Amino acid sequence: MHRLRTLRSDETLGPAAPPLETHYAFQAPDRMQMDIGNGSHTIFVGPTRYMRNDQTGTSWQAEDAGIPLTVPTFVWDPNTQSTGFVGAHVVGGDNVDGADTQVVAFFESLGPPYPVWFRLWTDADGLVHKAEMRGQGHFMDEHYTDFDAPFDIQPPT
Repeated sequence: MHRLRTLRSDETLGPAAPPLETHYAFQAPDRMQMDIGNGSHTIFVGPTRYMRNDQTGTSWQAEDAGIPLTVPTFVWDPNTQSTGFVGAHVVGGDNVDGADTQVVAFFESLGPPYPVWFRLWTDADGLVHKAEMRGQGHFMDEHYTDFDAPFDIQPPT
């Protein structure tokens, strides 16, 4: 997954009612487009962040974010506080978007009180088509598509 140059992700984040839906596009090494179900849009190009809210009718606003994003990164990537993955097991199989996948489940601790549980639907090439993260009072479901698809993320005009 970290070798991909482009990909898209549809994310559902809860426990908000209704859950927050966000559509992402990623282009390595440092570009991301984020369209949130509440009408907010953000584009990162290098260290510049462009933001707009369709609900308020605002035009694009640009600001220096300080440092560029690292693309791609994933919710299951260990961070510096992580104690590592625990108990990784194949817990089943499924077909996602026509791809046969194995479902891998594991646990990661960010230290008390932050346990996080993951399930990844991974194909034979190591591509994750679906991911679920469950934490205390928090869930995130992601659906990945358009692996290395030909698209460019550009600054808004």
